[in-house]
Amino acid sequence: MKDPDAEDLLPAHITYFQKALNHLNNGIEGLRCETAEFGTKYNQCPGQTLLRDISYSDVLDTDSWIDYFLHSELVKNPDGYANSRYYYKDRDTGITDSDFGRIHSGPVWDLNLCFGQVETMTAEGWLYVTNGDYAYLKLLANPSFAFEIVHRWFLLRSNMWSTESIAKIIQGKKNLITFQGYYEDSAVYRDHQRWTRGPTMQETFMASTEKLESFLSSRTSWIDVNICNLISNPSACTDDNYCVHGMCRCGQCLCSIGWEGSSCNDEVAIIFTITLPVQDTSWTVGVTSRITWNVELMKPSNYLAGLPEEFAPTVDITLLHDRTEYEIVTSTKNDRSYTWKVDDTVIPNTGYRVRIKKSGSSFQSFSLPFTIYRQDDRQFTITHPSSSQGPYGPGIYRANEEITITWQSTGDIDDVDVYYSDIDDNRTPI
Repeated sequence: MKDPDAEDLLPAHITYFQKALNHLNNGIEGLRCETAEFGTKYNQCPGQTLLRDISYSDVLDTDSWIDYFLHSELVKNPDGYANSRYYYKDRDTGITDSDFGRIHSGPVWDLNLCFGQVETMTAEGWLYVTNGDYAYLKLLANPSFAFEIVHRWFLLRSNMWSTESIAKIIQGKKNLITFQGYYEDSAVYRDHQRWTRGPTMQETFMASTEKLESFLSSRTSWIDVNICNLISNPSACTDDNYCVHGMCRCGQCLCSIGWEGSSCNDEVAIIFTITLPVQDTSWTVGVTSRITWNVELMKPSNYLAGLPEEFAPTVDITLLHDRTEYEIVTSTKNDRSYTWKVDDTVIPNTGYRVRIKKSGSSFQSFSLPFTIYRQDDRQFTITHPSSSQGPYGPGIYRANEEITITWQSTGDIDDVDVYYSDIDDNRTPI
């Protein structure tokens, strides 16, 4: 048990924990006691009959278990499933035996051996089989759970885990840690000094990056081809046109988006793509920032550009950080743009995301992580270049010509980063 600490455990904590484990194991097996009372040992129902009619979704937070599985398989973490594994349960849900609450899987951690860092961990094969994870071996024998795994994979591959999205994430991280070049201030330099891998710093970094890119390309391709094998009894669909509401994968009709369980809902599927904020954007508390997005309609075998008003007239926009949500606006017009003054209650930190969701629907999308700062007495005033002067007219300069950048500053500032940006605040370091 990670929390509470051992010295803080009370007998009531231990009993609660024993019941939680019993609840988890019985749920994986599809077992329950004849009445609501749980025993404190696995498969134990004091003086009662053990029944086999419980659903895994009554016991497990299905979304987190599916995402843990897919993440562990994508990165092929040798420590996944067995050695480095967290579960958690919200303390204030299901505090009675009749409603014990759902067990969550995760968060993922201990990722230092992922992405083919261990020679035996190739891009082929299922990790849950190699590591002999009993829970997933049992769960994937259930066609419903296997179906949800397959659907989630293809949904992620069409969006956040697409080949293009993965390449963009890797490139963004490369830009972030090498923006000082390969000099003493760079993360690459410090890493090389600490761990000293390979002949030169730049060669080592480039080789490691190429290995990561190659592994993920091979791994996603292997899963794309083999994930269908998780479904034991595929149906008869052969192409997307067969499926009224979605896409045909593995002989199954999967919802294009907005998974609702065993069948697709009747809504036209909508895809939001957030264009601002982007990764490495920074907002400031008390300052107005802009949120922009694109919208597409998704139908069984084609995408349609544009968005007729009747399909999503309004959206809800939320700022997220870990498990904290800040409501930006609800039911605002879906016109692909919204400005918001960052609320004073927002705590400056990294890892913020924006969520855009069709009002009253499950269709939603998330931005890449970005940072929020707080205003203070440190201020800059750029004196050159400016919009009122320039060698070729007000604010006009030519590419490949040298210019001098000058500024004035107040407050305690030791070092500065200098960027140039386009109209959408996409920044490039100078």
